[in-house]
Amino acid sequence: NPNDVTNFEVNANQQTAAKVAIGRQAAQLIKSGQFIALAAGTTTTQVGLALSGRRDISIMTNALNIAQSLSRETGIRLTCAGGEVHGDYYTLTGPVTERTLNTHYYDMAVIGVSGISLTEGFTVTSPTNAAVLNIMLRNARKRVIVADHTKFRLVSYAFLTQLSQVDIIITDRPPPSSIRQHLHDKDIQ
Repeated sequence: NPNDVTNFEVNANQQTAAKVAIGRQAAQLIKSGQFIALAAGTTTTQVGLALSGRRDISIMTNALNIAQSLSRETGIRLTCAGGEVHGDYYTLTGPVTERTLNTHYYDMAVIGVSGISLTEGFTVTSPTNAAVLNIMLRNARKRVIVADHTKFRLVSYAFLTQLSQVDIIITDRPPPSSIRQHLHDKDIQ
């Protein structure tokens, strides 16, 4: 039944090979002993899957599917942020999630976005998710965005942050030249 397919599953089937490659690349940035905020999303799910078998990593996530995927990984200390469940995207958001995230600090936050625009910055589909992601970004020493090339020049519903507020963008193709120049000028990898 087509009505049984979630928005997450629809998104996961778009640019799948790119998301897997991006997930593997992002996972290589994560080192033993680090505390990682790993946001919900189809590309961040690939980051989580690429961490399978790793040791001595602590992960805080607001993603039910990532939590389930990593729950049996003995080398990963996993914390689920709690909060209001959104089954269509497997996310946890709201005041409970925000309180939990606000009391933790991370070596790195790994966030997926729906849009990357030179003028509107990074955007996502939900204001409640944007609030959660902003806490992850604010409380992290290194801020990593994972997004396939189709997200460039798109603007989604909810503002997340300006391009200059992240450290690294991992994608599968070079961004458009105007965005690439801006990132270079701001020393964003």
